[in-house]
Amino acid sequence: KEGGEYILEVRDLRYQGSDQAIYRLRIGDFPCVTAAYPMGVKKGIGSSVSFVGINGADAVPVAANLTAEDRANWLAVAAKLPGGQSSGFATVSVGSRDEVLEAEPNDNPKEATRVPLGANINGRFQRPADVDRFVFTAKAGQHFVFSGVTRGQGSPSDLYLRILKRDGAELSAAEDNGPL
Repeated sequence: KEGGEYILEVRDLRYQGSDQAIYRLRIGDFPCVTAAYPMGVKKGIGSSVSFVGINGADAVPVAANLTAEDRANWLAVAAKLPGGQSSGFATVSVGSRDEVLEAEPNDNPKEATRVPLGANINGRFQRPADVDRFVFTAKAGQHFVFSGVTRGQGSPSDLYLRILKRDGAELSAAEDNGPL
């Protein structure tokens, strides 16, 4: 609250140090974001990206507009607070597949968000015990792999995936550390 001269001390947790232990410290008025939402955008389609994190919801959403010919696979998006000068950063995946955002409510099978097979799905757990359900139509003989992407893009989520029959019987289940 008071202006003046201050000292910032930086050390490693155990006071061990080494010439291999390096760091970079950023100082600014940037928001502490951990991930972007959605976590992926489709080339050639204008998208709005918001943020999550300690004060990520306060960051101004940004436009992610890439042409269909763009060669980027990843895009760093800058997160700023309203009137802020510095940026925090998050990364979104860039691809040519459709990106579907969950539509709440979708906690029970009758409200599941419809998705086409082959699209990428983006969702968020907005409250304790939140469950997101998606319904898709598969044909006999089709083979698809479902794989969760969370921590690699900064999300603290640990997914548990299940594929259910229409009657609720479980066909398969897996944590996000392996394909389903």
